[in-house]
Amino acid sequence: MIRNHGRRAVLAAGLAALVITLPACVNPQKQLESGPIGANASAATIDVHNVHTEPPEKASYSIGDDVVVRFALFNRAEVRDELRRVETSLATQVRLHWDADCDGTAEPTSRLPLPANSTVPEPPGGGPGTAYHLELLGLNEEVREGTTMPLTFTFEKAGPVTVDALVPTGEDSEVPPLGCEPG
Repeated sequence: MIRNHGRRAVLAAGLAALVITLPACVNPQKQLESGPIGANASAATIDVHNVHTEPPEKASYSIGDDVVVRFALFNRAEVRDELRRVETSLATQVRLHWDADCDGTAEPTSRLPLPANSTVPEPPGGGPGTAYHLELLGLNEEVREGTTMPLTFTFEKAGPVTVDALVPTGEDSEVPPLGCEPG
């Protein structure tokens, strides 16, 4: 009787492991571990790194607030790709910004190019930080620090990937500068 119970336990553990790993085989999204600043994810050959918001001034973002989201992209493919759009259910609009000419102003853009085996091109004279970011316009619910916000990044070739952007606390955030520094 004890032997049979032991076999059942081993069988149940094996079945549980299969149930847990099976969705990973079906889902093309690969969730990577969180980085030092934010969350990471992968869509086919595109890596999305350190996705995080700027910390809220108070303990949360309020309804109607606009939020800046920072992230880094890397294309591991032998062919170019591009970020086509980013969506979230938490804001009325998501706007992509890129300081392509490093004049100190990140202008709205409809797409971000990702050359083969590379990241978004750095503008001439670019300094530390990334020259691109997102702006979530008009939050439709309160978002507290220490939580996350789901964002779906859609790429021309790699397709969509959803990642939970970290909303850091004020004391937790040491983020690089936004945009490039004009030379």
